[in-house]
Amino acid sequence: LITLYHQALRKVPMLVVVDNEPLLEQWMAQAERHFIREPGSVGIWKGKKEEWRRGTVFTTYQTLSRRAEGLTEEQRRWFGIIAFDEGHHLSAEGYSTCAGAFYGQRLNITATPERADGAHQLTLYHMGGSLYQDLKPPIKSRNILLWTGTKTLQAVTPSKDPWASERNLARISAMLSCDASRRERVIKLLRQWHNEGDQTLVLTRSLVSITNHLFAWYGLPAPVTNPKDLDQLEERPELLAGLLSTHKDVGVLAREVNKSDRSQAADKDLIFSITKFGREGFDSPRLRRALLLEPVSDAGLLQQILGRVSRPYPGKLEAETYALIDDHPQLIRMAKTTKTNLLHWPEYKGGPLHFAKGHL
Repeated sequence: LITLYHQALRKVPMLVVVDNEPLLEQWMAQAERHFIREPGSVGIWKGKKEEWRRGTVFTTYQTLSRRAEGLTEEQRRWFGIIAFDEGHHLSAEGYSTCAGAFYGQRLNITATPERADGAHQLTLYHMGGSLYQDLKPPIKSRNILLWTGTKTLQAVTPSKDPWASERNLARISAMLSCDASRRERVIKLLRQWHNEGDQTLVLTRSLVSITNHLFAWYGLPAPVTNPKDLDQLEERPELLAGLLSTHKDVGVLAREVNKSDRSQAADKDLIFSITKFGREGFDSPRLRRALLLEPVSDAGLLQQILGRVSRPYPGKLEAETYALIDDHPQLIRMAKTTKTNLLHWPEYKGGPLHFAKGHL
């Protein structure tokens, strides 16, 4: 809203750059609700849509990074403001080319300006320092680490590929969701919270995990209980789509879920989400609890997740974030990093953040 108001004062075309579809949809909804009145004044510059000659245009880092070098002089000069939402992504390899692609004023909006690897210096080079900063949450989350005792022998795959670890974590999560005892304990906890009437967000890296837990929530047999079937299930998102076509009281945020179902997810009391979709792109102030089915070691990601439950809302006096820890070396190491991040959370972000331990 502040950025849109800034554009209204300056009266120049603005390009808004986001990193995911849900965030783009949020921007468009706010623009059309509060500021945009003339038909055709909002454009999408993405995929086959080339609607860049508009007053307010939305695109993604992925699209812009691919087109940056081929922009025409007219395109470079068109926008008076270029707003990079979650602008810390400009530090990512390939995305830094987006920063200098246009001649207009650059704005960086982010709650996680610093990166553990120090790469945020690249964003600072392009964007400069902070004009305004307020990172203390209105409501401080109570954090609980729950030991499950569930064991899986999935090994960590050594690789220089930065995405290998994330894919391995998704597979570990999928394997853990095949364990009937763990799955039943998760559902029992979710039912307890559901009966209290609070909104809960469940985060995992695996579509298999979402599918198994959602079937269990409805009292249906889990589609996969044998880890050997995981590769086949990963290629069959229609199992989840088929369930969602007839069971609509639980929200799901995942790439494989259609756009209309994703947009309605925030209205549900229980939402299952792929971890990256439950970050910047998810905004529901009444959310009181988040349950991480795997621990999160990255401080920036953890801050984004804590930010989901810390929004002020009438009658909401406290918030809680739970993380499950299973008997697996990689998950245990990540949990130790989570503890360290919480205990050393900086004061200007509302830290230090304490945590409690328990059992699932």
